[in-house]
Formats: sequence, C-alpha cells, structure tokens
Amino acid sequence: MIAPLLKRLTNKTFIYDVHELSVDFLAIKDDIPKWLRLILAKLTQGIEPYLANKLDGLIFADEHIEKSFTQIPLPKATLYNYPSRDFLDKAIACTKDKKYNSQTILYLGGIKPSRGINLLIEAFAFVTKSFPNARLILVGPFTPAKYQKVIKTEIQKLKLEHSVMLTGSIPFENVGQFLEQACIGWIPFPDLPKYQKNIPTKLFEYMAYALPIVSSDLLSTKKFIRHGSNGCLVSPNKPEEHAKAIISLLSHPEKAAKMGLSGQELVNKYYTWNDMESTLLTFYNKIFS
Repeated sequence: MIAPLLKRLTNKTFIYDVHELSVDFLAIKDDIPKWLRLILAKLTQGIEPYLANKLDGLIFADEHIEKSFTQIPLPKATLYNYPSRDFLDKAIACTKDKKYNSQTILYLGGIKPSRGINLLIEAFAFVTKSFPNARLILVGPFTPAKYQKVIKTEIQKLKLEHSVMLTGSIPFENVGQFLEQACIGWIPFPDLPKYQKNIPTKLFEYMAYALPIVSSDLLSTKKFIRHGSNGCLVSPNKPEEHAKAIISLLSHPEKAAKMGLSGQELVNKYYTWNDMESTLLTFYNKIFS
C-alpha cells in the first residue's frame, strides 16, 4: 500500500499485486484479530481503488479481483500460479511408474482455521474407520502458531496420533518428496468469498504429481477439476462427503491412477508457467514502452 507514496518520492515505476491486500484476503487473515480484520477490510475497500490509480500497472492473481478494477485505465495482467516447466518435468519423471497403494492423503499449504482444517481432521477420522492404515500428511506452517495446539488436541481426541503427520513449514524444494508418496491430494476449503475466487496453487502441484484431487466444490476449483475425470468435487462444509470421496478413491486404486494421470496430462498441456511468462512480458512491454 505504500507504493504510491514511494512512487511520488522516488519517481520510480511501481506495480501493485492486488491479491495480497484484497478485501476477501484480509477477511480471513487468521493471525489478525477479527475486529481489526473488519476495519482493515473496510479501509482497503475504500482506499484501494484511489491508490491503484496512482500506479503504473496492476497484477492480479485471478480474474475475479481484476473485475473490481475494470474502470481503472492502467495496464493489467492476471497471472495464475501455474507450476514451472522444471517442476512439472521433475514431477512427470518421478511419477512415471507411480503406484496408488500407499493410502497416503496429502494436504499441502498454510494450515489455518479458515482453510477447513478442522473439517479435514473430522473427515479423515471417518476414512480411518474403513482404512485403518490410511495416513494423512499436512505440509505447511500453522497460522496463527497457537492453532497447532488446537489441531493436535483434535487429533488426540479422535485417536489419530499415529495416522496424522504434521511437518510444519518446509523448504519448497522438499515438497516433491511428500507429493511423491501421496496417492490423493486434498483441498478442504470452506465456502468463503476468497476461496470461491482464488485458485489454490496446490491444485496444480497435485495434478503435476498425478494425484487425483478431492476438493471442495468451489468456483475456483471446478474450473480445473473435472469431476470423475481428474478429481472429485464435494460439498465444502460436509466432512462426510469429503470422507466418502477419499474412501472411494482408496477402494479403487486403478480408477485413482487414471484420474491422477488425467490431471497430469491437463496441467502438462494447459497449465504451465510458460503461458504466464508471455502474459507477464506483454504487461511489462506496456509499462516500459
């Protein structure tokens, strides 16, 4: 938000990534008190369009946010967080002879109350009744930090201590090892404005590693997940539906394998960063021409 001021002081070009300070983003910032979130969201909603007009260009993480700035006559670009070619090539090589008998389900990304983590734990408890050897790995940092205690308490309450692994924050270069050992990728996001609009990066990482995806049925995910083809779309707020989809995939590993490969083919053909590079280059040409 200080970019307009810096531009006036330095006469340098500034480009604003709208995603991180959007109203919907602030509304689910679990590390900020709820009362303060509401105030910041209202302030942002009022001042953001004014400040955006003072910049040289705007970058968006999805087309829904871009629509809020259609009246601003500036160069704009919408950049999806597609995987790089290197990441995808490595994923394809690692999964060439992938087996789908590990019964390991993976959640990748920030672990916070607003992301449906409590639903995830509850749903997984249902899964273990049918598949006692199933494992759930949660890879990512807790926000706020004290939320880790809440989740650990819930895990103990449901007697899942030996079935759930919490890795905490890890370097991105280590993410692949968890994607390799998983047989299902999970997106349990609730029905909130941000998650209806913003596309989860983990979606493409799951697809790259040939994982069938079980995801909340949201506008942001249904654009990329073809139900029954490369994943399953289920009700965002019903843990039993998430569990049912996972149990179905674990019960039919050959079907899961076909779905995973279908997703990998899609991301390889349509969703790589190469396409975004050309979009970004065009955007910069407009800024600096």
